[in-house]
Amino acid sequence: CSADYCSLKCYQSRDHLNCSEKFYQNEVQSELAFQAQNEIDPQDKKRLLEAFKRLNQPDLDGHDDDDDSASADEQDIADRLAGIDLDDSEAIWAHLSDQERLEFEKLVQTGDIQKLIPDFQPWWSLTVKSKLVQELDDPDELEQFQGRCPPLPEKIPPLRQLTQMAPASCVKYNLVNVIFAYVYGVRYFMDDHLANPLAFTEAVLNLSGNLAQNEAFESADKALAAASLQVTHHEHLAMSQDFTLLCKKDVFQIIQGPCPNYSWYYLLSALGDLKQALKLGAKALKTSTIKTDKLGQTLRTAQPVYVRLVKKAILKIDFYLSFVKDHNQDLHLLRTRMTSEGQEVVKAKPNRRVFAPKPLGARLNKIPDEILNDPELEADMSVLPKHYNFEIHKTIWRIKSLNAKRVALQMPEGLTLFATAIADILEKYTGAQSVIMADVTYGACCVDDYSAVALGCELMVHYGHSCLVPVDRTSGIKMLYVFVDIKIDPLHFLETINFNFGELDPKPKLGLVSTVQFVATLHSVAKELKETYGFQVTIPQAKPLSAGEVLGCTSPQIKDVDYLVYLGDGRFHLESAMIANPKLKTYMYDPYSKKFSQEFYDHKLMKQNRKSMIDKAQEANVWGIILGTLGRQGNPKILDHLEQKIKESGRKVVTLLLSEIFPQKLALMTDVDAWIQIACPRLSIDWGMSFGKPLLTPYEASVALESVKWQDNVYPMDFYSNESLGPWTPNHKTRPIISVEEKSCSKGSSSCTGDCSK
Repeated sequence: CSADYCSLKCYQSRDHLNCSEKFYQNEVQSELAFQAQNEIDPQDKKRLLEAFKRLNQPDLDGHDDDDDSASADEQDIADRLAGIDLDDSEAIWAHLSDQERLEFEKLVQTGDIQKLIPDFQPWWSLTVKSKLVQELDDPDELEQFQGRCPPLPEKIPPLRQLTQMAPASCVKYNLVNVIFAYVYGVRYFMDDHLANPLAFTEAVLNLSGNLAQNEAFESADKALAAASLQVTHHEHLAMSQDFTLLCKKDVFQIIQGPCPNYSWYYLLSALGDLKQALKLGAKALKTSTIKTDKLGQTLRTAQPVYVRLVKKAILKIDFYLSFVKDHNQDLHLLRTRMTSEGQEVVKAKPNRRVFAPKPLGARLNKIPDEILNDPELEADMSVLPKHYNFEIHKTIWRIKSLNAKRVALQMPEGLTLFATAIADILEKYTGAQSVIMADVTYGACCVDDYSAVALGCELMVHYGHSCLVPVDRTSGIKMLYVFVDIKIDPLHFLETINFNFGELDPKPKLGLVSTVQFVATLHSVAKELKETYGFQVTIPQAKPLSAGEVLGCTSPQIKDVDYLVYLGDGRFHLESAMIANPKLKTYMYDPYSKKFSQEFYDHKLMKQNRKSMIDKAQEANVWGIILGTLGRQGNPKILDHLEQKIKESGRKVVTLLLSEIFPQKLALMTDVDAWIQIACPRLSIDWGMSFGKPLLTPYEASVALESVKWQDNVYPMDFYSNESLGPWTPNHKTRPIISVEEKSCSKGSSSCTGDCSK
């Protein structure tokens, strides 16, 4: 029935303008022919002839009209923006028409907006060629670049004043990680970073694991890869693959320096500039209000904590300044081994091998229009619930980019209802075979990449959980995590919070947490609560989880809030946050039933039960350690640690592999007196009393073996946290903190990484 009309693809293209012109001409000609056969008013006929004449005028005439229209539009915009702060993006956005907003969003989506931004040349882009023969009239090498660079710090103390130990071998690689964060931030803010110190500080701390978390790196490659990975974890910072690659080349340029004689100069300039920006950021953090520097919102939610973090980062920059000044020769080998692609070249016998970060070409952010705007695909996707975002377009593009022939789909039980529909869509539009992995999936720890590899899959798509197992640590298979963001009614959630807390004087400080499906909504609600309702809102984070996300075994300890509000259904994840914060009043908003309730947890009974099991286990002679094999639940590092501790205590130990742990199964092994399960801590906390023998978590086992003391005030919920409290967790890193006065590390190390407390 629409054979005489243009297709959707034609309608959305610029070429459709020709179709429109032809259509209008045909309509006028048809009308004139009709009226030639019938009597018509002479005036009407005159108007039609004039219209037809205009349609057939040369295109040049139309251009004049367009220019006049464009000029009028420009003047109209200028009038509307008169008196508006052009640095206030929200104020400008409010004065744009709907059509102008759509045009801007299209520029962003297609990437064409980059063409409108002037080309930015950073100060470190200048290189100076050293001359073997220097003419008397030639300017000194230093004069050729010094004026373009940020000034060097006036006083850089010798490294021996900061530490009595020689610098560790990882320091030069840690420096690479810091410089990447610096150049990314400078390019991101178009060299205007000192005017946006709070946002720049947050960007640097988000990207540099060394500055924020004292991460140490074994090579320049790993240091760059870690920072590049952080870019993908922070949506507001992510630009493009080319942008990240350009920043890697910038790191190479800064480390190489402007010329061999001044190879250290760019590094000192960059570190000095970074130190100045962090100082301004710390100052702004202390004095800023909630409505300024929007990218700094995360920092301001926990000001005292982040002020200390920024100050520690400044001290570390001081360490690096002294290191570069006194140990520039240590960087010579790094300079010779690094290439402009951020690769590290290692000589081998007899050939040379190049180890480099794997290219990100298959992970381009831009999805082709033929996938995004495919009407047939949209029709097929209509069988899926509209408020669930399964990211079908991205998944199809990922499969095609990898040219994958077999794809594994893994999802929690609540989403398996849609598994066959998703599999059919992916197979239809990619030609790849879909394998639905229907084994039980309790959480983010159950990523079953080993089974996917055994099934011959080249890509695994894991639905409904965050990236707990990093994509670069899977067993030789590409990974795609789909959070399945669920759209809810945020207005009702906002009004519910305001109704319950808005009349309190003073308004309470709120902490908001959720599961990954609602994290996006949580952040938008938090912003509205701050800006519209005047609440002080904290969105805590236990890295590597997203800000605001909690798991059943991992939750942050939240400080300086009056109430904790959980957005989600069910109590499993909520109880984790309650255990980690026993003194906080906790409320739950169920987005499905739209009920708001205060929740309670019997901390005293839980701790009493767990302590009794620990006491009973201390009398055991034979211990069994269960390594969970459900996905990635089990961790060999924890297993080795506990085995060693048990053997040191003179007890016997036996290791058992289990995918799921049931009382009846363990009851068959009567010789074992106590069990430790390395699977899910909540299994012991919630159901431990159902087992005939003590079933301890790794933390409880550490207490029973007297490796650590029982914490009576707060039971640790830090199983996957990067800042865990002990070696009972997979991500625990031992980082000895020493003071400047100490002559040697308390752990006996003979080298320094600059992580000192003073």
